[in-house]
Amino acid sequence: MKLSRSTAYHEPVGVAPSKDEINIKNTIDLIHFEEPSYGVRRIRNELYKLGFHPVGRRLVRRYMVPLKSSTAIRVRNLLQMPILI
Repeated sequence: MKLSRSTAYHEPVGVAPSKDEINIKNTIDLIHFEEPSYGVRRIRNELYKLGFHPVGRRLVRRYMVPLKSSTAIRVRNLLQMPILI
């Protein structure tokens, strides 16, 4: 085997979430409950309006995945163009 001995003795350390992380996740959950059609960018904009300024799009997405917050798909009325041959 080509494994180093240090991997056998490694014990992962659990990290408790910070208060800011918990507040952001709770706020994301509330925003998603009120408007399930909002995506990551709109939720980020709502967080900015509520005063969470160091929050980016990728952080919001990372927090949404464990909450199982997927956006509801909106169907837009699109004009169908005829295919001219």
